[in-house]
Amino acid sequence: MSGIAAVSGRLSPDALKDVLQILLDKIERRGPIVSTWTGAEIALGQRLLPTTPEARSEGLPLITLGGRYQIALDGRIDNRRDLINKLALHNPDVPVLTDADLIVHAYDRWGVNCLEHMLGNFAFALWDGPRRRLFAARDQQGFRTLVFARTAGGLAIGSEPRQLLAAGIRDEIDQEFLARHLTGAPPKPGSTPYRAVSEVPPAHYLLADEDGITVREYWRPRPLPELKLKRREDYVEAVDAAFQEAVAAVLRSNSGAAILLSGGLDSSYVASVAAELSPDVRALSAYSATLDGLDEREYSRAVAGRLGMPVTEVDADECWSLSSARLADEAFDQPNVPMQAPLMVELARAGAAEGVDVLIDGAGGDEFFTGTNAYIAVLLTRGHFVRALNEAKAWSRRFDYPLGALLMNNAVLPLVPSSIREQYRRVRGRPSLQPLPCWVDPAAMKQLGLEGALDLPLPAVSWARGRAYRRFWRMHMRDMVPLAGWRERWAGSQFGLEIRSPLWDLRVIDAVHRVPDWVHRDAGQTKALMRAAMKSRLPELVTMRRGYGVFNQLMNKGLLEKERGRVDRALTGPLSQLPYINNRLLNGELADYQSRRHPWWHGLWRAITAGLWLDLNSVSRGHTVDRLKQT
Repeated sequence: MSGIAAVSGRLSPDALKDVLQILLDKIERRGPIVSTWTGAEIALGQRLLPTTPEARSEGLPLITLGGRYQIALDGRIDNRRDLINKLALHNPDVPVLTDADLIVHAYDRWGVNCLEHMLGNFAFALWDGPRRRLFAARDQQGFRTLVFARTAGGLAIGSEPRQLLAAGIRDEIDQEFLARHLTGAPPKPGSTPYRAVSEVPPAHYLLADEDGITVREYWRPRPLPELKLKRREDYVEAVDAAFQEAVAAVLRSNSGAAILLSGGLDSSYVASVAAELSPDVRALSAYSATLDGLDEREYSRAVAGRLGMPVTEVDADECWSLSSARLADEAFDQPNVPMQAPLMVELARAGAAEGVDVLIDGAGGDEFFTGTNAYIAVLLTRGHFVRALNEAKAWSRRFDYPLGALLMNNAVLPLVPSSIREQYRRVRGRPSLQPLPCWVDPAAMKQLGLEGALDLPLPAVSWARGRAYRRFWRMHMRDMVPLAGWRERWAGSQFGLEIRSPLWDLRVIDAVHRVPDWVHRDAGQTKALMRAAMKSRLPELVTMRRGYGVFNQLMNKGLLEKERGRVDRALTGPLSQLPYINNRLLNGELADYQSRRHPWWHGLWRAITAGLWLDLNSVSRGHTVDRLKQT
């Protein structure tokens, strides 16, 4: 992982350099190698952490194509071979063709449409000298952050909001961003926690020239036509081929890669394919001998043993949520911090000790390969009535679940629109399908103009495939994008590592979403496609596993035992003074969680992390209660 900065505007060369240096100093941990370039009214900078062989040759100024273009890049291109073939760049006189070179050549050929030809994790700022315009872009999934702010003299671009704040951009809080975080609504595209700082949304690019600054979309998630194959095995082969391409791409490294192997299905699938492609890959496996459900060594050892993969076991006993020993207050630099953040830090520390510079995880398996309980309803909508009934019967037998209740919940109700189901539940006095946290006052939010925070994505009916796909990407924006950004800022960069997720490769996403829902379920058992792909690679102990690691206990230990001081500070600080928060009910939810230790902790966790972020802002930048109430 690297970091970038750009400044444009009618400033002197010295002033440009000064601002650029501020932007780069604020992200010192992102890379030890600093390079800069300054032109007329433009300056680019990069902090480079080279995690691929080609990246060692990256840096400014760029001499490719006669220096007509200059680029600061954070990230990598994963379809290098395809792009090289399209651009006919097979030149034996060029010893190293970096990913930055590829982007520049692609831009020279296709202009802004070059983004349609690139896959990977990237954020970059490219100066087009002949056209005197700045072109900045972000990958489709949004795993590399890219933020900007309009200034009196022009534009400032960076990898993180704190760069721009350090350069003098106002740090007034975006109240709608905060409110959306607290309710669980996806953020408004382009928004950040700060009103004066915007982000280039995933799958968008920014153009700045004499006509002004514009942000445009270059890719939109749309479901591809569903595959129609004869056998489950055919679907397995199609997805597995895409996954092998993705794993091969993320294995590209300088010092080697390690798989974050839990022993669950997702990371085991990653490990099995990685072992086929690289004999040098190793594994890191976290465990806790004192917390029930967090000791999966039986499974991780079985995987590593079958693959002949060396494994280092990492003790996670003290990686409870909010761990003060692993998370400084500055780590709460945005409202969304993952509950497993201390464990991410510990695994990155272990990876650095092993001498690798790339960690590869199994993130995405639950989102893509689990399938839904509504697959019985999907079979009905396709006219497969006998198959639907047989599947329901087999599911009922396997899990000892009443057939009538199973058909009602997983065949009938998924065909009913959410609005009708919501009205029915209200009449019956049952909880809402999509409740707001009980401690949020929706009327107060509307009065403050924050009704966007009440726009929560409801589950789509089984026959609305396109709507379900759009909801999936909205949830991705809410959950996965902030997690990826946080782990890069505070886990990977701290130890000179890059963390990669091959299951989130667009080739895998497209392949999986083209598979009918029933392929992912077999008599109610989840991840049937993934299990089939691993059958010849791993022992049955793993491929037929039902349970999985339970990380809720890390949450319990942190919130209810070890970090009560942080929890109290979060809930009694600036958060408690927001006009739409009912503090009595919020503290009541904490008491309820303490008494029952239930799995519905997500709303409470969002409140705690937001409270710590607000407290950090209040202390470091002098925010007042009145200012927090501004909208």
